[in-house]
Amino acid sequence: MKRIIFIVILATLFLSGCYGHEDAEYECQISVDSSNSDCSELRGRVRSCQILDMSYQPSEGIASYCTKTCLKKSKFLDSVPLECVKVSVAYSSFSGRSGIILSKQLGGTVENGEKVIEEEEEKVVAEPTIKKECELNSDCKATCEGTNIARQYCDINTYKCKFDKNVNCALESEKWEDYTFTKTCKNAVCVVDPNQVKIKRDEAKDTLQGYLDANGQVSVLYQKFQRECEIAVSLSLTSLTKNALDGLTAIGGVVKFLSDVTGQIIEEGINMAFESDTKMSNSEYVIWSCGARDKLSSELNILPPKIDDARADLKKIDAKYKEVIS
Repeated sequence: MKRIIFIVILATLFLSGCYGHEDAEYECQISVDSSNSDCSELRGRVRSCQILDMSYQPSEGIASYCTKTCLKKSKFLDSVPLECVKVSVAYSSFSGRSGIILSKQLGGTVENGEKVIEEEEEKVVAEPTIKKECELNSDCKATCEGTNIARQYCDINTYKCKFDKNVNCALESEKWEDYTFTKTCKNAVCVVDPNQVKIKRDEAKDTLQGYLDANGQVSVLYQKFQRECEIAVSLSLTSLTKNALDGLTAIGGVVKFLSDVTGQIIEEGINMAFESDTKMSNSEYVIWSCGARDKLSSELNILPPKIDDARADLKKIDAKYKEVIS
């Protein structure tokens, strides 16, 4: 009974060594020496055994387990002449890698009627290098694709970075001061879109320039209507002089920067100047022209603070623009 148990144990060890073990990193491979032309008809035969010694490293050379135990137990020599045998160490099929690491050819002599295995000079086969792009997900860098962040993950089977998912930055926004800016992708991060800020900065520039132009033209027109009021009172005028008409025409482009009341007065003057059937009595013209003068005088007090505010807004939005493009 003890003998039977002992045989079963030996058989189990043999099978696990010669046919597979999922923990093995390396394996022995017994094959036909392809460099020997006399062995060409035997090519294609391969036997393998897992190396269960977990401390074994290929740098130690061909494991004696391969040239002795595995070679004999596999019975490879029953059908292949010794001079055609090559013994190699390769990555185990369970390791997730492949390729032969070390190999050597065997020869044979006869001593006292028995064949003795002779090992030829060991040849080192270059270990196949697996170029690892990554080992962790953090090794895979995200990239920008338009407004999207293309995120990646590390495939632990191939050690390569693969596409994971897109994050659309355009769906995000940031509120700043009185503005709301949409975002875009930069360096794989969602940031405020510089183009959005530039649009607002350009609008702020136009607003400031509009107030500056309006202030200049209102100053000129105020002088004209101050004179127009004096002439209307002294000469009983009932229509605009060429001097006032030229002023109204010039200021028409900046009416939107003036207060509503002043704008209405300017519009009335422009309509009166270009509609031939419009008539005013002298008293009406005095009221209108002097009223326009007074409103323009008031506008000269209103515009400077607006210019200051517009200049401050432009300074802030310009600083924001420089921040987002840096």
